[in-house]
Amino acid sequence: MENKRRNSKKYRSIYENYFKKKIPAGWVVHHIDCNENNNTPLNLIAMPERMHNKMHSLITKHKKFPNRKEIDDFISSWMNE
Repeated sequence: MENKRRNSKKYRSIYENYFKKKIPAGWVVHHIDCNENNNTPLNLIAMPERMHNKMHSLITKHKKFPNRKEIDDFISSWMNE
C-alpha cells in the first residue's frame, strides 16, 4: 500500500509540474493507457475521484481502454449531468 501511495505522489507531482496547475482535493490522476508505470505527462489526466471510479467501471465492463478524446468526451458529459 505504501508503494502505491508513493507512486501516486510521483505522478501527481509530474502532472502538476508539467501542466502548471494544482490537482484539487478529491481529484485523482488517471493514466490514459491504464499503465501506472507510464508517467509521461500526456498520459496523465486529472479528474474527480467519483468520475474516475465510474470510468474504471466502464473500462471493466467494456474491456476497452478509452483514448484521450474519449476520456475528454466522458468528462464533458459527466460534468453536464
